Amino acid sequence: MVKQTSENSADYVSTDPRVDKAVTDVEKQVLKDIASVSVPVRESMYSVLLKESKLQHFDNDPTNRSAHERRASINASKRMSVSEELLAKEMEGKIKFPNIKFKEHKAELEFDIRNPYMMDEKRTESEIITELTKTPPTNGIIFLNGTTMPIGQAEQEAIAKKFLAEAKKHRELKSLRAVFGADGVSEFNIQTALMLAAKQPDPVLGALRSQKNELEDEAEKIKANLNISGHLDSLEKTKPRGFDMGMNMDELEDEVKNLADDIKTGGQTSQTVLGQNSRRINLLARHVELRKSFEYFTFVSNKLKAIYDNSNLIGVTSQALNDLVSANGVDKTKINIEMNIGELVQKIRTELALEDTAKYKQELKDNQEAVKKAEESALSGREAVLVTYQMYFENEKGLSASEARERARELYSRNAVGRKDMQVAQDSVDNPEVWNQPNTKIEDWTSQKGKELVEGRQETYVCNFAESPQIGIPKGRGTGKGLTFKDNKGTKRLWITYRKNNARPAWGRLQYPQLITAYYGLRTMVQNGTLNNTGYVRSQRDEIMRILVREHSRRLTEEFDIADIPEDVKKQADAEHQQKGFQKAVQLALSGDIPSAYQGAVSGAIEYSKKKTARKRRAIARATKWTTWTHGLKPLVKGGSWKDPAAWPVNTAKAGGKAVVGTAKGIYRILNAEI
Repeated sequence: MVKQTSENSADYVSTDPRVDKAVTDVEKQVLKDIASVSVPVRESMYSVLLKESKLQHFDNDPTNRSAHERRASINASKRMSVSEELLAKEMEGKIKFPNIKFKEHKAELEFDIRNPYMMDEKRTESEIITELTKTPPTNGIIFLNGTTMPIGQAEQEAIAKKFLAEAKKHRELKSLRAVFGADGVSEFNIQTALMLAAKQPDPVLGALRSQKNELEDEAEKIKANLNISGHLDSLEKTKPRGFDMGMNMDELEDEVKNLADDIKTGGQTSQTVLGQNSRRINLLARHVELRKSFEYFTFVSNKLKAIYDNSNLIGVTSQALNDLVSANGVDKTKINIEMNIGELVQKIRTELALEDTAKYKQELKDNQEAVKKAEESALSGREAVLVTYQMYFENEKGLSASEARERARELYSRNAVGRKDMQVAQDSVDNPEVWNQPNTKIEDWTSQKGKELVEGRQETYVCNFAESPQIGIPKGRGTGKGLTFKDNKGTKRLWITYRKNNARPAWGRLQYPQLITAYYGLRTMVQNGTLNNTGYVRSQRDEIMRILVREHSRRLTEEFDIADIPEDVKKQADAEHQQKGFQKAVQLALSGDIPSAYQGAVSGAIEYSKKKTARKRRAIARATKWTTWTHGLKPLVKGGSWKDPAAWPVNTAKAGGKAVVGTAKGIYRILNAEI
């Protein structure tokens, strides 16, 4: 076998055991996590292909390849056995993102992010504080390590602020599916990226944030300022309603309640001045007036609370506002008819450094246009997945950027080949125009058996072909059932026996160049009639095809990632490369002409197989001649001199000895010739 290196083959792919180990470890964990949450997916993973992959698992000696590399074929089979649609359906909402845990002063808490109430983006700081102060807390709040309520107001506010920030981060994590799935990224790559993102939210979100994210954050600030300005405008424009009772909002609320009771009882139960004179006035009319005043106070209170929440959202404060509102709500004792709303509005505007409302509206419009432009440069699809993988290998495994990127590419390429891709590949090789598919099984069997009587067994052809210098699988490396020693001798022919039925060479040990030679060589032998397209031949063909497709994915991923191509061009090409583009490339590779660089290797492997196969039939005549004439009759005829009768016995004895030796040699050649 001519050893393929980077110097003599452009298709050479080096194998680093460290890369295999790192990637296979991730594969193992991801597949385990997926199987643990979905019974249908778990059942789909264990298909007939697993038998083949286990054979590939043992194709190489441990000294030649790492156990992780040999394990990769099993993982590949599991992925290719699962429908992408089933995987997406089953895994929806099942990624286990970590709960939010943090410590604030003496309080240690955990927030269950699966709780829909807590993860609602509409939650406010005051609502979180309300939940914190419940005994016991509800809606997914858990106090840890013996922490108990009550905790101070400052702690409550700090916890609420931290939680809202963390909750936003986790909502972003859940939204990454759309980011990862852009441009036709495979479902297994999406699921793997989501799981790795869940392990390292901060680095991943940081790496994926683009100008778009920054603009969206800026939009939140603009919206908050716009809301604040709008609420202040509304306060200024709205005139007080009702009449002045000299009460604050808290007192007025009690008075409205008492008056309602007086109306029911005719003024007999009220202890207020108004209640005592209820018989002399229209209780219902008074109630209406009081309600107007209370509704105005409520309007002012709601506006102040909304301004407070929006200011906290963007991290700005106003002393005038804080004198009236806190995280626990509005101080109703300070809301009264004597408030100078105009003066309060101006103080808040000054302290918050607010601009005109119309200016914020224009800024928001400009921001939205900028967001649309930024979307074009945002990371998504293949690049977003690769970055997530890279961040994992860097942060979790401590690798350099280049080492992490290499492993990211390997993981991506393995996950890129799914069941749909393999089905396209299978349809390509099943095309009768490509592989001379037989019309019937009977035709298949009878034609092959007739050919074997004259030319040799199909297993012998295939095994000799695989052992050719151009492909280089060592003798005996592979599997196949025979009459001796069960399977422990692989494809090796044991003395007088022949190649085992369904003998399978160790295809899993081949590099990309040898795989190409093997695939096109088998196809050529079927096309030229050397082999019939039997079930056995197709089984060898299909295994080579599946390995070849996986290797093809690895090469495409690497070439596309390291190529010096502008990012906008890469992004445009992504959609063509992913899925359908890849499938078209596979179709062309499997059904097209032999690449010019491999024509010599293919021809050489085929000729080697022909010379090594059916030698028994060709050797019979030579061996018979060797036995009966060259070392038998010929010495007897020519061994003696008729002129010297005394030498006849000696010469005849010598010739007989040679005949015995020759006969033994001839029999040995017959028995050891391939059939």
